[in-house]
Amino acid sequence: MTGSDKLYVLPRWHRINEFFDKFRILVALRGEDDPEQIKAVRPYLAEHWDKFTIFDVPSEISSISSGMFREKLHNNDESAKELVTPEIWDMLNMNGKIPWNSITDFHEEQYQFLSNFYPADVYYGGLIYKNNEVAFQAQKCITEEEKILFTDLEPGKSKGLGRRVLLRPDWEDVKVGIMEEIVRAKFM
Repeated sequence: MTGSDKLYVLPRWHRINEFFDKFRILVALRGEDDPEQIKAVRPYLAEHWDKFTIFDVPSEISSISSGMFREKLHNNDESAKELVTPEIWDMLNMNGKIPWNSITDFHEEQYQFLSNFYPADVYYGGLIYKNNEVAFQAQKCITEEEKILFTDLEPGKSKGLGRRVLLRPDWEDVKVGIMEEIVRAKFM
């Protein structure tokens, strides 16, 4: 679904032809936009006009747009909630899309402890590391001797060294599980 004002830029969408092969586009007609005029100046749209369903926006919601909604979210304006149904709001909230209900970075002092770089001893695999990042980078190594080299490193140095070690052969398969175990170890 898109507003009629976005029809002009629609031909620039990434992989639009594939999109047209699979879907129809609902177009919310609002304001002074004239679909026939848009079609006349955009031959690409005219060629695919059968892929569009155009409808008039009911007057009681004609002032609402997805752009307005996104802007309100971006500006932490809680009135954004009034622009969608409670079910949509709950879904967005559950998926971490409401910025003021989500932790989006660890720069604020109250969330720094969540960073993998935060100084907190982590006991993992029989060794004590200075933080999660160091513990994680060490697990890329094949031998215990190599892992021990990481125990005294700071996170930035460990990340650099982790890029240069010979990776254990199963790394791509196990790395997510290892990170989860390390995060759990930090909070234990």
